[in-house]
Amino acid sequence: MVENFTQLFFDATVTHTDFDGNHLEHGPAVHFVCSSTVISTNELRQGLLSKAGLDESKYHNIHMKLGGVELVTGDILVEDGEATLSYFRGCVAHHDVLTSTKPDRLAFTVTVTTIAPVTELEDVTMFAALTVHENDRRNDREHSSSWRVEILKLDTTAGEYIRTYWDKGKQLREGGTELMTAAEAVSDAIVHSKPAGANDRGKFTVEERKAVFHEFDMQNGRMVDIAMHIADCNGQEHLVWNKGTHYDDTRWNQVYYRVDPDNVPTLWITHNEVSPYCSGVCVPAEAQDLFDRRW
Repeated sequence: MVENFTQLFFDATVTHTDFDGNHLEHGPAVHFVCSSTVISTNELRQGLLSKAGLDESKYHNIHMKLGGVELVTGDILVEDGEATLSYFRGCVAHHDVLTSTKPDRLAFTVTVTTIAPVTELEDVTMFAALTVHENDRRNDREHSSSWRVEILKLDTTAGEYIRTYWDKGKQLREGGTELMTAAEAVSDAIVHSKPAGANDRGKFTVEERKAVFHEFDMQNGRMVDIAMHIADCNGQEHLVWNKGTHYDDTRWNQVYYRVDPDNVPTLWITHNEVSPYCSGVCVPAEAQDLFDRRW
């Protein structure tokens, strides 16, 4: 055990790769010091990226491993000369003691791997998924509920996708005044939405009547592939993700409706209490069948 140490020292190596994992080049060695007794893994990630001069938006993904193990979302805490990584996997809390690489200080190695530089999408097909979320007063005193729009852009030629997001107040808390319609929220999102991070860019493949999106969803602290059904409606192909929870058999369809920026559907239906992660799942009225289908 390392006694009476409160600083954390991280030594990182950077490797640039393509989508298939082939080595492109090495980046500079990175050294990062944390003088606090607690640091979130996100703070560590951002600190290392800053030191390395890496912009997440320039890559399809950036993987990090701490001591050879994937860096999951959590906190690193120092107590009694030991560093512990605390995180949740599902609903279960884990506390892993980290092994220092140096006998005289709390030092750890991190490997940083970039996945394929981002290029602009060219042959773009656009889809929109819409949900309604109730707002906690502590986080939003003005709006009682908000629209959340996810725009999924596919380059079918290159087999690449980008996910962008847009949150906009739906209803005022005082008086309950509706601020914008579903169609207006989707139209705004097409113009203003942005990716949340590097994990919102990636590759996809089409297998029969399914589109498989690589590293698309976070499950148990890790990004995993998911498959969406390709479904016909009104002469167009749309995407349906049959989603579920990790703790019971609840399932529902999230419809990614193919949209034309100049012709967004005007009438949307909200299905309440079908998902535990939002208050309402929305679908254009003309695509209600996509929400009802069972796969």
